[in-house]
Amino acid sequence: MHRKRVRWVGDSLGERSVRRSPLAVGAIAVMVAVLVLVGVQFVQGLGQARAVYNGLVSLGLPGAQEVRVSAKEAADYQAAVAAIEKNCKSFVMLPVMNSFYLWTQQHPPTDFKATVTTPTALLDVALQQRVIDATRSIEGLCLLENAPLAQRWSRWGAGGMPPGPLVGYLHDGFTPIANFGDYQLLKRKSSSSPS
Repeated sequence: MHRKRVRWVGDSLGERSVRRSPLAVGAIAVMVAVLVLVGVQFVQGLGQARAVYNGLVSLGLPGAQEVRVSAKEAADYQAAVAAIEKNCKSFVMLPVMNSFYLWTQQHPPTDFKATVTTPTALLDVALQQRVIDATRSIEGLCLLENAPLAQRWSRWGAGGMPPGPLVGYLHDGFTPIANFGDYQLLKRKSSSSPS
């Protein structure tokens, strides 16, 4: 009797594994199909990204040769850099756009490197005044401004940049000389010209 029970248990386990085999094979087939579909989607996505990248042009500026943008954006950035190099001995920016220092291979005009281009909401009035005083005597100082970007970065939103002496100085003390897309290059009014 003991042998019969063992044989019965063995037979019933064998039948179960035979019955479960199609389920296991089906589950494996489904998993393989899902992996193939995911792989195909991934490869197609990479192909689309590569096509977009190849459809763009190199920025072509120092430190940014591998950066790809539209032809218009590249032309705007290159023209802005060329205008800064031609017209400006030094420049500040509103808001922070430090890539332009790399592209023009210039340094910020003062020891207040972080503060010249930092949103003025982070600077107290005394420090803003020190930046103004440090840049006031620089002949050929320019301002590169991107007003839409400044508004987006400002916690004041569409209301523009926060009030303060530095923003006031930058807006009142400079005259526009060129535009490049959303960028405007301004040059400080000569100290010999009437205010």
